[in-house]
Amino acid sequence: MHLRGKRFEYNLVSETAQKPGDNGGESSPRFEPLLRVNYHFHWQMSYRLATPLHVAAGTELQAVAWFDNSRNNPHNPDPEAAVRWGEQTYDEMMVGFFDVAVDAHLDKKDFFVRH
Repeated sequence: MHLRGKRFEYNLVSETAQKPGDNGGESSPRFEPLLRVNYHFHWQMSYRLATPLHVAAGTELQAVAWFDNSRNNPHNPDPEAAVRWGEQTYDEMMVGFFDVAVDAHLDKKDFFVRH
């Protein structure tokens, strides 16, 4: 994100179990927030969880970002401009980086293969 960034969050998304006796009902996704911040261009730090988190197979990591291209954003270089993806500060982007720690006893090549 660049100058128009407003908010950023990471969520873990997993399926919740069906209720007992609910035959044919669909499960609904469960969202567990990991990070929610009000974004600022000069805030581009990394965050580490205080305690490592085991993530179950099938869990998805969701990155969500909000932008503010209005006149109310004092960092917005031009509220009238069409905004496109790009690496320059006057462009915008949204990239959510993350790291994964894998147990040293696991075969790394096999671990990252979808089954």
